[in-house]
Amino acid sequence: MPRIALISDIHGNGEALRAVLKDIIRVGHDSIVCLGDVVEGGPENDWVCDTLREHNISCILGNHDEDHDVVLSQSNEQWLTSLPVHIIEKLTVYTHESPADPPRKIANAYEAWRVFDETLYTRVFVGDSHIAAIYTDSGMTTGHASKVNFEYGTPVQLNSNSRTVICPGAVGYPRDGLKKPRFAIYDSVKDSITFYISNAPTLDL
Repeated sequence: MPRIALISDIHGNGEALRAVLKDIIRVGHDSIVCLGDVVEGGPENDWVCDTLREHNISCILGNHDEDHDVVLSQSNEQWLTSLPVHIIEKLTVYTHESPADPPRKIANAYEAWRVFDETLYTRVFVGDSHIAAIYTDSGMTTGHASKVNFEYGTPVQLNSNSRTVICPGAVGYPRDGLKKPRFAIYDSVKDSITFYISNAPTLDL
């Protein structure tokens, strides 16, 4: 599927997920991957689980999905516990925290460098940080990956000769000061990533 919509860290925020799914339909996609933390934080945990399951959205197990205080339907609890830690497609990996061992949140260039140093993946999609970001090994000095600047709504062409870590940002509860849900579209044919701010109302955080 060439156009992959990337969502992450919904945390039971049904209002944000509804808005993001509408936006994903608007911009066009072939499939959706959720990078974990489906539940815990917002009031609509069962609805979020039901919606992801109903739309056959591929989901990764997040730390809040594995260990939470939310009361879910038995069916949704079983579904959460069955989610994989990674989805791997050749040299591309989708995971929640990091494919490095032990996994740690990739919230800076040093943790991104650890992925490049310890794994062979060329395209790494992660959640957990709640902040949209791109890190690459281009021009990398030891212990420090390069952070790539981007503008929302404008595709970033990835370098086929470089390895990249991408976080699409959070659907629920972003941590960069702008109270809007985020998502991204990865075009695997063009090898480009486009970040989006949802048209949703400002989140009540």
